Amino acid sequence: MAEFDNGDTQLIGKVALSNFANVDGLNAVDGQAYTATANSGSAKTGVVGENGTGTLSVGYVESSTTDLTSDLSSLIVAQEAYSANTKVVTTADELLQTTIAMKQS
Repeated sequence: MAEFDNGDTQLIGKVALSNFANVDGLNAVDGQAYTATANSGSAKTGVVGENGTGTLSVGYVESSTTDLTSDLSSLIVAQEAYSANTKVVTTADELLQTTIAMKQS
């Protein structure tokens, strides 16, 4: 619904939803997208509440499909690798400084 400056409201669009006979038959593609397959059947598209599409609730946050445990584990591994690389660079710098000091003596 759109609300105009003069106080009028007007329907300007509807949310289209699709349903499949076998949602487990959908093919997962990059990101959070899916494509229809022979196993899923064809899409039955309609507005909210038609063709078995269900309902639509506003004001709610969808649960993420991100694997938080895996993401945090990867972050910890990356942090440890960065820390180890930093120590290698520091050690190499110290060895270089010692070598330069020995040559200057």
